[in-house]
Amino acid sequence: IETTDGAMRLVGTTLNAAGVDLVLKGIGVSQTSASKVFASTAQVTAGAGSIDLSSALNDFTGQVTLTASGAAASIGDINGLSLNSLTGKLAVTTSITAIAGTQLVLTPENLTTTSGNIYLQSKDGNLTTPGTLTTTTGNVTLIGNFVTGSNGTVQVNQTITTGSGAVTVSADTEVILSKSVLSTSGNMTISGATVTHSTGSLLDILYLRTGSAGSINVTASGTGGLVMGQYFYYQAGTGATNVTSGGTVDLSHVTSSGVFNVSAVGQVQQVGLGSSIAVNALSVKTRSNGSISLANMSNNVAYVKLLSRNAADTAAGSGAISYYDTN
Repeated sequence: IETTDGAMRLVGTTLNAAGVDLVLKGIGVSQTSASKVFASTAQVTAGAGSIDLSSALNDFTGQVTLTASGAAASIGDINGLSLNSLTGKLAVTTSITAIAGTQLVLTPENLTTTSGNIYLQSKDGNLTTPGTLTTTTGNVTLIGNFVTGSNGTVQVNQTITTGSGAVTVSADTEVILSKSVLSTSGNMTISGATVTHSTGSLLDILYLRTGSAGSINVTASGTGGLVMGQYFYYQAGTGATNVTSGGTVDLSHVTSSGVFNVSAVGQVQQVGLGSSIAVNALSVKTRSNGSISLANMSNNVAYVKLLSRNAADTAAGSGAISYYDTN
């Protein structure tokens, strides 16, 4: 189906090409949220226009190919969604949004944009970075949701890099940080019931790193706690670094010219004798009478506030507090 001199728009209709290959071509291809597209494989070409086939009612049973140089390319599927290679098919200024009702499957490749955003979501599945993800001002968003089975995990197994773009990695079950997330000044938000850090090594130090006023926000909402890997570093400029856990917290290396806030339930301690906290201001509050042990010799903090509280956070707790500073 092709229009040669204008946009193609599907309005409140069902385009049923189930079981066969579908080709849609126009100067922009879009649909309303009430419309449906059923097909096996699909090739969607929008020329200088955008693609908006984001209806959650679509069902593509084969691989989908998107080609456009407009502002955005969006695709949705009620079930699993498999995307063909995006490299060379989309302009670096084109934002990509891909949302699968279950599992989103991406072709292994590095994705690079300038101002284009990258938004990838498995609504009832797991999600893995297809390769390195790189933007300049574009944002990067990775989401894995849980409805059934063992779904709801997002794994960062290749480096994510942005300039001023924000990075959001959110999983209902678990975020696995196997590689670094790096930004020049963008905000970072990492959240899951569990957040798992790779240990890293002396030859492969891993980072959540941003600069300027960019913030780092890490939340492990479950009771399993948060453990930073021995060679995993949080580095920020003047922006805040915030760690929130529904359980205990084991800290590794944290460096910032701003404030470092920790909220936990239970013990807060450092991982290994070589780890250090070097920030302008440190604020730690732990509930359930948790203890605080931040006594490594290389800590260097200008302002320190450490609180052990009772379970209800209504009174002082009984947890022991120890802290050492090199200055």
